[in-house]
Amino acid sequence: MRSQLVGRAEAAVSRVGDGEGVLVNPETILKNQVKEALLRIGILVFSNAQAGRTYRAGLGPGSADLIAVVHGRFLGLELKTETGAASPDQLAWGDTVEDHGGCYAIVRSVDEAIAVVRLVAKWTPRPERLRLREAA
Repeated sequence: MRSQLVGRAEAAVSRVGDGEGVLVNPETILKNQVKEALLRIGILVFSNAQAGRTYRAGLGPGSADLIAVVHGRFLGLELKTETGAASPDQLAWGDTVEDHGGCYAIVRSVDEAIAVVRLVAKWTPRPERLRLREAA
């Protein structure tokens, strides 16, 4: 049993760095790659603060890994490895975003993320920018 758990743990991380054995979750690597790619094509994108079970941070339970604004449209991107599955909280959070007019997608690669952004950009007409500071 212990060897199975160790095997799963080793499969869930990648060794990076200069040989010091720093462990990084594959979804974290994907998150960084997607964020960098979206920034390169001019998309406003933020990493959602994620925290462990003892400390709550970010946009709440199940919130997306990356938050983007595409032509004025809110887009939540949940990043998963090939075998990763969204949790019930993540699916519920995505439903809430969509219920309020935003977009939500689960992506497994940089190419999928870019395809989603392009789809949202085509689907959403660019709204007139609200200038609330000038309204007074």
